[in-house]
Amino acid sequence: MSGRKHSALGWILVLIGALLLFNHWYPYPRGWIPIVLNWTTVLMAIGVGFFLAGIFHRDRGAVFPGTFLFLIGLLFFLNDQDLILLPWWRLWPLFPLFLGVAFINLCIFDPGRKRALFPGIFLIIFAFIFLLLPGSWNELFYWAGKLWPIVLIIIGLHILWKSFQREKTKD
Repeated sequence: MSGRKHSALGWILVLIGALLLFNHWYPYPRGWIPIVLNWTTVLMAIGVGFFLAGIFHRDRGAVFPGTFLFLIGLLFFLNDQDLILLPWWRLWPLFPLFLGVAFINLCIFDPGRKRALFPGIFLIIFAFIFLLLPGSWNELFYWAGKLWPIVLIIIGLHILWKSFQREKTKD
């Protein structure tokens, strides 16, 4: 990191720390401070910072954590403001959804990382399945618990196949 980046990050951290410290020492009535400055908005600000650093400083890898941190912060912010009326156990599919969006953003802003497209699409589809069919995950976990040895069999067969292929090429 260059000196300018260090100093900007330093000033941002000093400002956020001072505001949070002020927040702890001087209790406030419900007003602008709890909405503007709490740990959720700090998380969103860090996410935006990473995202902007990824775009403007050509550090494209920062787009991924920036997107993910911003979306997680936004989710908790909306929950703190009582704008989400669902219980947390119903919202777990949002986490893979946010990861999928972060992968897609990485692919958009860094075209050299086309491999990020597949996990992004997979995670988004996975999340939508469980968001739209909330009762289906119980059944999926039931069957996964019953059928997981099939995964071991498939992995074992794959390893055997690869070892036979290697022996064939040696001869």
